[in-house]
Amino acid sequence: MKEKVFENREKYYLRFNAEQFIFSTLDEVRSKISNALNDISGSLTLIVDDGPRSWWERYIFGLKRYNRVVFSSEWFGEFAGLILSDENSSEYRAKSLFRIEGIDERVRSKITFGNNVPIDADFIVLKKDMIKAVSDFLDYGERSEIFNYEFVF
Repeated sequence: MKEKVFENREKYYLRFNAEQFIFSTLDEVRSKISNALNDISGSLTLIVDDGPRSWWERYIFGLKRYNRVVFSSEWFGEFAGLILSDENSSEYRAKSLFRIEGIDERVRSKITFGNNVPIDADFIVLKKDMIKAVSDFLDYGERSEIFNYEFVF
């Protein structure tokens, strides 16, 4: 059985739209994500506490804990955008394996990840697929094969 890489963290920080929530278990996070995804549109970002930094990192950088982004997602209607991060904080944008029809400018303008321009249509995925990919990623820390991914940085 594969290891559940995001279990047993001290804290989980979930940002849903403009609100931030702090949870102590992954089950609580999953429940909040499930409720949030019932909204017609929104954005989610999950950050996990990866533990204390070394003494020299605390001294030099003033940062006490390793916190890293796990994923960010935005959705509108049946469409979504998804960015997954690995243990080195590298980002990977999900791309559908097939061309999705019916994506208009209004949908793209709602999925921006904080940028001033809409997301490229190549990075729009179906919301139902995004939900499965996030669930799989939270289970095992591996990117789902239902998407291609483009390395961002």
